[in-house]
Amino acid sequence: MQNNVCMNIVIIGAVAAGAKVAAKSRRLLPNANIDIYTEDTHSVAQYVGATGSIKSSVVNQGAMILGSVDAC
Repeated sequence: MQNNVCMNIVIIGAVAAGAKVAAKSRRLLPNANIDIYTEDTHSVAQYVGATGSIKSSVVNQGAMILGSVDAC
């Protein structure tokens, strides 16, 4: 039997703890809708590593991108 439950997750605050909760939620519930709300302005990430890439996404200030971020 297939479970067709729709899960919506709302995270308030996108500093370290909020981003960690979002990442863990995505791993545990890959089909969930995850919304992150923050008071910070949208800006370029603080650090993008040598193998980091950002596509079709908004990344908040202070982020460290070491892998790929796509459609987040």
